[in-house]
Amino acid sequence: MFKIKFRIVDDIQLLSTIQTKIFDDEYDQILGFFQISFGAHQEGVYYHENQLKEDEEGSELLDYWFDKILLVAILLDSESDYVAFKEIETVNRWIDFTKRDNNVFINVAVDDICQNNNLIITEKYQFSHIEPLNYVMPYQDLKCQILEVSEKFLTELNQINPNLCKTKICKALQQKIDIIKIKS
Repeated sequence: MFKIKFRIVDDIQLLSTIQTKIFDDEYDQILGFFQISFGAHQEGVYYHENQLKEDEEGSELLDYWFDKILLVAILLDSESDYVAFKEIETVNRWIDFTKRDNNVFINVAVDDICQNNNLIITEKYQFSHIEPLNYVMPYQDLKCQILEVSEKFLTELNQINPNLCKTKICKALQQKIDIIKIKS
């Protein structure tokens, strides 16, 4: 089963009152926990739903993760049959997606020589891969999961502070969601 989980773990008091312009100019990120699970494999091992410890903070850039997974769906819907994006918190780990017919194969890839400085690629690269290899699922299921969780993320931000949905980050994510829906 492919599943995306997230949890906003940021300064909620600040986020609940911040104005759009101040967020865009000074803050410009949403932190939390993020996890992509496929089969028995999990990327984003710090995710949990337990009560937060005092001073516990999110270490994942949620806006980065959502931007990249939405781009995966957009690119796989267009001319690309291969997309990989870098896990920004790591030196050399990537998640790659290969679309064949109506299925998508998902792998965790490692850039052993750390030569690829891009954040997202659409051409195969000389990665090594971590087991399990080639987790397969229907592409439509992947796309539905990406859309569902991305919309939930924006809904939670709106509940924290409607001004957040007016920020550059949220507008860009909403635009990507709209592109995917149009192509569906």
